[in-house]
Amino acid sequence: MLTIHVAESPFDRLQAGIPSIQYLATIGFLGPGVLASHCVQIDANDIAVLKAHDVKVVYNPVSNMFLGSGIAPIAEMQRAGITVAIGTDDPNSNSSVNMISDLKFAVLAQKAKYQHASAMTAEKAMEMVTIDGARAIGMEDQIGSIEVGKKADLVIVDLRKPHTVPLFSVASVLIYQASGEEVDSVIVDGRLLMRDRTLTLLDPDEERQLVASAQKASEEIVDRAGLQRMRDRGWRSEVGI
Repeated sequence: MLTIHVAESPFDRLQAGIPSIQYLATIGFLGPGVLASHCVQIDANDIAVLKAHDVKVVYNPVSNMFLGSGIAPIAEMQRAGITVAIGTDDPNSNSSVNMISDLKFAVLAQKAKYQHASAMTAEKAMEMVTIDGARAIGMEDQIGSIEVGKKADLVIVDLRKPHTVPLFSVASVLIYQASGEEVDSVIVDGRLLMRDRTLTLLDPDEERQLVASAQKASEEIVDRAGLQRMRDRGWRSEVGI
């Protein structure tokens, strides 16, 4: 599996004077083992090329909006039969990196882009972060759904919260009402990593030390990069970003 960020912003829509997707096709890069992240700045011709080469796509809505890159034409890709998963990108362009909270942005952005309430449903978004995500990395026979013979990768959520009531559709509540704080336990390949909102891999002191070390490392990076910390305005660079 090869992953690549492609056509994320107007700046990288073109390569060598032609659309990035079509350029990658001409050099023989595209194929079923390619996972293309973003694909914001693409059109119908690009979508046809992606489909023809069975390229998988990762939709990163919060990152795209954070950077002002635009909104990817996900509904059109899905109508063309392209497998699309949902991602968060990284902390540089998505401060919280919270998959559950990002799902609401993922769905609402498509509704706004196409000015149609059915452009993306909650149920489809749930597929995109489960079985479609597994298909995107070629592991649908191992993960992505609860089936005999697959790895026990499970997230258990507690929806008995004021903001998740009333509960009529689990998909709808998880997409439109949940924030991520509802996650109670996490199991990866049968191994319990979090139980009752407490990590099992680290004791509380180790967790606090890890958080502190992450903050320290971040501050050192900012200092080395020549950034300044403004008491009232947060972080900004010397060039005004």
